[in-house]
Amino acid sequence: MFTPQNEEYELLDEAFQRRLHLFCNSLMKRKILKTWNEHKTILFYQMNIDSYEEFQTQSIRIFSKMKPLFVRAFQEEYPHTSPNVKTFEKWLRNCVISASILQQIDQRNDWIEIWDCYTYLVEQKRMDQKK
Repeated sequence: MFTPQNEEYELLDEAFQRRLHLFCNSLMKRKILKTWNEHKTILFYQMNIDSYEEFQTQSIRIFSKMKPLFVRAFQEEYPHTSPNVKTFEKWLRNCVISASILQQIDQRNDWIEIWDCYTYLVEQKRMDQKK
């Protein structure tokens, strides 16, 4: 069994620490990364996006399409729990750390992109609500 002894491991939630050896075998997480890369390619390279608002709209559309995948993968670590903004962001952070510990650099970078995009969308929503 994989038992890392570094500071990144200490940053993981207990649920991730217990299941770290299963992280790279998760079909849901693999499907998320595959779907993310397909949509990212379309969003950044194939769509003719002319404005910031259009980019934001398309990003929200991608996250909306992927929401069922995110919820199912989230529930692998936190069964019977529905993600809220804070717990989902924490889950994404744990995915980044887990991929880093397992030295899955490409997957780690994908999780960082997903986390960054999610954080961006949450911040935009908060800013829009303040207007």
